[in-house]
Amino acid sequence: MKNGLWNNCAFYLLILAFGSYAQNEPNKSAGCAKGGAVFGIDPLGRTLMLKDRTGYLTSIELPSELPIWKLQMTEAGQVSSTPVRMKFEEILTNDLVCIEGDIDAKKLSKATVVPRGELEQSQRNFALKWQSESVFGSILTIDAASRKLTVMPMVAQSSPSPTEINLPAEVLFRTYPSTAMRINDAGPIRFEDLQTGDRVYIRGRRMSGTPILDANLVIKGGMRAILGTLLEVGGAQVRIREYGTGRTLAMSIPSTLAYRTTAELKDTSGAVKLDESRLAMIRVSDLQIGDTVLVVGTTDDNSNTGNGLGVVAHFGYFGSSPIDGGGQQITWILK
Repeated sequence: MKNGLWNNCAFYLLILAFGSYAQNEPNKSAGCAKGGAVFGIDPLGRTLMLKDRTGYLTSIELPSELPIWKLQMTEAGQVSSTPVRMKFEEILTNDLVCIEGDIDAKKLSKATVVPRGELEQSQRNFALKWQSESVFGSILTIDAASRKLTVMPMVAQSSPSPTEINLPAEVLFRTYPSTAMRINDAGPIRFEDLQTGDRVYIRGRRMSGTPILDANLVIKGGMRAILGTLLEVGGAQVRIREYGTGRTLAMSIPSTLAYRTTAELKDTSGAVKLDESRLAMIRVSDLQIGDTVLVVGTTDDNSNTGNGLGVVAHFGYFGSSPIDGGGQQITWILK
């Protein structure tokens, strides 16, 4: 696995699945002395048990005078810039909490909470946008002179129409070998390697009001990003309800590799913001029912089963699409 920041492209989350990622997460942010998902709540003792990013459980008491702020998510999947006050009693299991101050001296300054429900809604909104800017299907025509394809979608809610694909010079062309075991096992190919009838997965930017997609990434061979709601986790298999089709898919993940993005809260000049993000490995047991997840894999449409190279969850540690220093959405690209 590789460390580093991510290049600025128009596509972003798949790319968290297909992209370069880090083996280790960023250091604990300066603003959070303690942080993690709420694992347990003692309302009488005003105590939270938090599960941090390593899986370690710790309990912390929140004094009655400690201000607690709730961060809500915008429709764009970002943390709202206007937090609101909330009560201890409103904190729920699986909410994400950042506690600031001197823990050892028991001098806490504030707690910041992102409700689990806000995260799930943000993930669903993100998935809908994702679906509109990707296509998986077979190539109908290739126009080499103008670098255009037409693709007949194979996964759609209604009878699909062919999608016209523009291929700018900077498009990435990739394929996975039959021996692939991880999501970063893709290798480069050329535009000339595409043929009519090939199955391709394409990410890009949809031109408003048209069936035209300006591509950023073309994956040949049947591998695609499958977005859905996590229904069940068992051993080396996950069951998801696929966005767009509503199908329930049983996906085998032989490698049992799971990842999440790691955007975290940090305190910058008194304002809580998200830092830059990278992927990190997590335990399959850390996946939560109801999460929006992305499986990189192939499916058998006749049996609604498939095989995946990994599953990605927690789109942003606090549930949002990370933003880089230039105000653009962070991207993960193939290396």
